[in-house]
Amino acid sequence: MHRLATIPGGWNPSADGVIFVEQQPAPIVLISAADTDIQTLAAAQLPAEFPQIRVASLLQLQQQLTIDTYADDVLSGAQVIVLRLIGGQSYWSYGLEVVQETVQKLAQP
Repeated sequence: MHRLATIPGGWNPSADGVIFVEQQPAPIVLISAADTDIQTLAAAQLPAEFPQIRVASLLQLQQQLTIDTYADDVLSGAQVIVLRLIGGQSYWSYGLEVVQETVQKLAQP
């Protein structure tokens, strides 16, 4: 499991550069803005045979390019995607759309 440090306040659109979340695909992916979710999974003592988990902070996935890249590199290899979206659809509308499209592609035979 990969643990990413979060930056307070998330991505700042006035700052230069693009943030890329560099992770390898895994069967289970959790995306959450709640640090407690991320910390809980990082501290979990899962059995060795438990599927690998990738966890990403929603605060690191704010730029469209970042979301698209993460979907292509990580989400496309997942069997289970858990998205904890606090604040509703309008809080992360582009990301939600990309996750939904990714899930639809994965569900196709």
